[in-house]
Amino acid sequence: MLLATDRESYGNLSELITTARRAVGKGRYRLTRADVERGAGGCLALWVPRAAGVDEARAPSGMAGAGVSGCGWIAVELLRDGRDPARLTALQALGAASGVPLVAAGNVHMHVRSRRPLQDLLTAIRLKTTVVEAVAQLHPNGERCLRSRLVLARLYRPSCWPRPADR
Repeated sequence: MLLATDRESYGNLSELITTARRAVGKGRYRLTRADVERGAGGCLALWVPRAAGVDEARAPSGMAGAGVSGCGWIAVELLRDGRDPARLTALQALGAASGVPLVAAGNVHMHVRSRRPLQDLLTAIRLKTTVVEAVAQLHPNGERCLRSRLVLARLYRPSCWPRPADR
């Protein structure tokens, strides 16, 4: 995931998206490493490992530098789904092995928990089915919402993150 930091990097990101869309047929995207290195100037890079299979994951080689202004991190998403301790341990090991630092992320899909029914409905529409039939594909809880700093501070305790000297 690339995040724009200012107007210039937003323009760079827009051009990169255009490049990705023009590379393949409608509804698909494709970028090469060279495309990203050439077109992601000023952007921050977050690598978001899939929730399942984190233990087999590897951080992209050279991510902490190549083409993204030296600003690359592994996103840690703690979603209170029962797998957070194992996910955090695996990502800490991955960060230590790859030299890529970790950053807290939330996989936000709604601004408040009360909008979860709408999120579920939109997911069902995307899947071209009913909410009842899509239940296995829906998020298991309402934790993919914006959270207060207080909640984030409790969830992402300082002890979760390696100190700069540990990297």
